[in-house]
Amino acid sequence: MMSSSDHHRRSAVEHIDGPDGGPHIHKCPLVVGYDGGDISHHALTWSLQFASGIGGSVHVVHVIDLADTPVDPDSETYEEDTEAQAGRERERATEALDRADVPWTYDAVYGTPGGALESFGRKYDASMIVLGASGGGFGSVLRRLGGESAADNLARHCGRPVLTVPA
Repeated sequence: MMSSSDHHRRSAVEHIDGPDGGPHIHKCPLVVGYDGGDISHHALTWSLQFASGIGGSVHVVHVIDLADTPVDPDSETYEEDTEAQAGRERERATEALDRADVPWTYDAVYGTPGGALESFGRKYDASMIVLGASGGGFGSVLRRLGGESAADNLARHCGRPVLTVPA
């Protein structure tokens, strides 16, 4: 029997094809990691401008994680709150995508960010994976002391260039 949590995870996966964003071959496909925050939104904006200039395509990947979910997983509105947050992030991304004159796709998936970005990089044969760079400061130093950054780890394992866009 499928638990409520399993049903939620299966129903929250979403794929949107923008104009000409389907499984066509495009010059310089870019996979962009997106979490709805300002840093990743800036990376998305940069990617759209870059793709527009070279005739490329943009494939946004939003990995649904704890930041998308309410604090209390036992809340009666947990699934609805999670869907609403993911919906707000999707709307912010697709508004930017709709304004751009490039082929695009948007995917919201569960999983690990590195694994999902690597998988979508293969799916679209991405020329590069684009991420927003962390803001720096003391928090960034602490994260680096705890191990390599997500971008470093991804670059080491995915077999394609990883570009970090400063905020």
